[in-house]
Amino acid sequence: MSKNATPKKPKNQPINTQLAGLQLVIDWFHSDSFNIDEAAGKYQEAITLAIQIEHDLTELKNQINLIDQDFTS
Repeated sequence: MSKNATPKKPKNQPINTQLAGLQLVIDWFHSDSFNIDEAAGKYQEAITLAIQIEHDLTELKNQINLIDQDFTS
């Protein structure tokens, strides 16, 4: 996947679920299950999740800012 590609996620997956998935991948790197042959794929999975989480958090921040503007106007 290129840097500019939008990561795909299951629809309606909450940020908490995405964060839990990212933590599982991170934990895998620190576990006895770590395998150098699988590391690149796991790393890509972590990057994809991180990008999606960042995107979703930015959307939430924007929504909060809009709500805040409505109340301060």
